[in-house]
Amino acid sequence: MNTINIAYFDSLPEVENKYKVELANGEKVVFTTKLLILGTDKQRALGDKGHIVLTNQRLFLANGYGAEWCVDLSDVVDFQAVEEPFLFVFKNRYFAVNFSKELECDYTRMTMTKTVHETKLSGFVFTMEKTDSIKFEEIVKNLSN
Repeated sequence: MNTINIAYFDSLPEVENKYKVELANGEKVVFTTKLLILGTDKQRALGDKGHIVLTNQRLFLANGYGAEWCVDLSDVVDFQAVEEPFLFVFKNRYFAVNFSKELECDYTRMTMTKTVHETKLSGFVFTMEKTDSIKFEEIVKNLSN
């Protein structure tokens, strides 16, 4: 069910592994940056001090508060750049990644009224600084088969 061109990641140049993720044989880091916001596919906030590391084989996400996720790119259905209207004149811009199957997780988060325990995720949404956002969007544009 994978609809992204995974081979495209092999053509990207290697960048510094500044978050020191453990790489498999033949794996290289192709994009990394600090995230402004990380959320679930249902747009529930997971953290605001995290980072993303994209390799030619896997996607690593961290929320900055101790929770980390790793997804094999063969389980990624798509990456999307999303732009929505916000307060009439502004635009809310973020990226979404969707999986072909639910990711098992164990993450507890607090809301204003209760504690919510997440056990499955089928994707993430995230934002980053504009400079990195432009670089990541270029990658996203080249992923379709």
